Amino acid sequence: MFSNIHFSKAALFISGLVFSHGLAENAVMCILISYFMDNWKTKTNLRQAAAVVNVEEGISAIMAIIVSYVSETYLCQFKVIVYTTALFVIGLVLLWVSTLLNPELEVRILYPIVMLIALGKAGRGPPLKAFLLDQVTDNGEDHQAIDEEEVEGRKNFWWRVAWSLGVVASFSLSICSWRRTFLTSAMVMAIAYLWWLDKASIVESNEEEITGRLYTVAQVNQVKFLITIVPIWTTYFVNGLVEATGRTFFVEQANNMDDNIGNLFIVPVTLFFMLKSLVTSLVPFLLQLLIPKQISRSKRRLIILVKIGIGMVFAMFSCIVAWQIEVHRLSLIKRGKINDQYSISTNIPMSIFWLAPQFTLLGLMAGFAEDGLRDLFYNFDESKTLICNNSSSSSSMDWTLGIGNFLNILFAFLFRAWFGDNINSSRLDKYFLMLAMFSIGNLCLYCLVTLVLYNKFWREEQVREENIV
Repeated sequence: MFSNIHFSKAALFISGLVFSHGLAENAVMCILISYFMDNWKTKTNLRQAAAVVNVEEGISAIMAIIVSYVSETYLCQFKVIVYTTALFVIGLVLLWVSTLLNPELEVRILYPIVMLIALGKAGRGPPLKAFLLDQVTDNGEDHQAIDEEEVEGRKNFWWRVAWSLGVVASFSLSICSWRRTFLTSAMVMAIAYLWWLDKASIVESNEEEITGRLYTVAQVNQVKFLITIVPIWTTYFVNGLVEATGRTFFVEQANNMDDNIGNLFIVPVTLFFMLKSLVTSLVPFLLQLLIPKQISRSKRRLIILVKIGIGMVFAMFSCIVAWQIEVHRLSLIKRGKINDQYSISTNIPMSIFWLAPQFTLLGLMAGFAEDGLRDLFYNFDESKTLICNNSSSSSSMDWTLGIGNFLNILFAFLFRAWFGDNINSSRLDKYFLMLAMFSIGNLCLYCLVTLVLYNKFWREEQVREENIV
């Protein structure tokens, strides 16, 4: 475990970029729907605001796959990071500029700004992670002798520490206006970007020149492997749907509840995303402590499948808890006879900390399922290459989360009768109940698919291992 703590001067500068991404994600992107609902009260409703956020997240996730392919095939990772980070900074600056304009003009320019930010975010996935991985690999080590799991652990250590620090730092922006939050996020990312570029010359790149388009046997085996796990991979779409719901409707729940602690302190929504991020980061760490390394490959594969299933269980419980809390919240509205004309600005006499369980469950869902998917690509792949482990796993998670965002838009459209102009005139309790039922059905499907695939493709290997023992 302590071998993951590996100092690298180059990784230190890259971590500055990761820090700025963590800050911007938690301070701006996670609660962007709040900005829309606060500033577009007469221009949009809850369903439309959620759709804009989901489109941005979905496009960003899909573009991450394209950007990853471009970085591996046509451009080096360094250039892709340079271009996409610049787009992100420009998008944040324009977002700040939009707050200086009148509401009519602000609405018109915000859509292209959101798309610009989506393109900028696409570069922080596989390209930035792969570039960081390259920097924590000792250049003096023989490539054949590199412990790939140890190198992956080094990358995860740097990434999680830098990202977590960015999330914690974003808490200081929770008391600021939207204008100051956008400007500060843009400035922090710009400074980290320039600092990294200034020190980029110290990095010795391990990028290999692409000399042709012939595919190796290992690459062909990777394609066969990816086709094999497609059924398991598609069942993760529902987790992406629940994740998208957490970044939209969970946030609006918080914005309409009592967020005061006495008369001195206001609890920001970002606190719950800090909680979610903390739980998500702790899960892989605890699993690493609890699961012994010296186990057979077949047992390790089984543990991975169980981890993904546990993540789906937590997704189901997150929806169930959100449903029950929303039922209680709406009952308070009905009991208090809150008029619709005041429903946007009126906080329900219900503590915001009621939302802590569903955000915690959301973090457990991400921690178990994403860690399981990440390990799935490495431990089930016969070639066991770092390319498959990092690029394919990151791209697959980006793709599933992107599909989840578009599913949230589709479901909000199909069940539009449940959505009013704001959350207090909507029936999110019905929507959360529908998601819970959908999650239960998806969990059953996952168990069936896993059982079939395990018996068909991987059971023979387990029998061989048992015979050897």
